Amino acid sequence: MSKKDRRQRDELEAEQRRIAEEDKRIRERAKNFDSERQKLEDDKNKLLERISKMTATKGGLTIEQREQIIAAREKEVAAREKALASARPR
Repeated sequence: MSKKDRRQRDELEAEQRRIAEEDKRIRERAKNFDSERQKLEDDKNKLLERISKMTATKGGLTIEQREQIIAAREKEVAAREKALASARPR
């Protein structure tokens, strides 16, 4: 085999090694991407399930609606307390 043929063969083998390494890197990145995507999908499903539980109706009202009613009730109580405090003789 001539020097030129050996050099070309060596270059081709080096290129094949480089391509194999690049292919391995790409496959590893794809695997990592898929596992990360699956983890995110699982996290999303858990969050959606929590939201669903939090907004589930109990007694015909959602948690948010009940919180709004409680806040309005607290505001009314505060207004009454203020009125009573101002009506007291000093």
